Formats: sequence, C-alpha cells, structure tokens
Amino acid sequence: MSMYGSIHTHFESRYDTGNDLADMCKEFKKMGCKKVAVTEHGAFSSFEDLRDISAKMEDFEIIPGVEGYFEQKNEHIVLVPKNYEDYLSW
Repeated sequence: MSMYGSIHTHFESRYDTGNDLADMCKEFKKMGCKKVAVTEHGAFSSFEDLRDISAKMEDFEIIPGVEGYFEQKNEHIVLVPKNYEDYLSW
C-alpha cells in the first residue's frame, strides 16, 4: 500500500492509539507518506514532539491540526491551517 499522506491522525489519544510516536512516523513513511496532519482531540499536544522526530526524517513532514467539537451537537470538525501564519493565529 502506498499513500501520499494522512489528514486526520491521532498520535497521543488514549482512545485512538497506543503507539510510540517515532514508530508511528516510521510506519507512515514506510507506507509512502510524505505528510501527516496531527489532529489530536481539542489540542496540539503532540505536535512539537512529532516535529522534532520528523525533522530527523528525510522527505517527511508533520502538519499541525486539531479535532474540534461543536458545543450543541455530538459532531466534530478537523481543522488544519493552510500556512504557518494561520497556525500562529490559533
């Protein structure tokens, strides 16, 4: 299987994953991923650790994101900034 990237990935959620951060990055790279959006539940909790891990990997990038929730409904939305300035504005 080969894929360019993933736009909705949890790395540290106790409900959605239980893997080591570096191991997960290696597995994505092995599948052919060049970019992975980190979209933890309501926070950027793992982004900085993953950015450091990905900096040591050739042709692999971590993109910050977040899984947000609507207050009145049992629904969620995945938010990924389109550029670095948008990321800083969050």
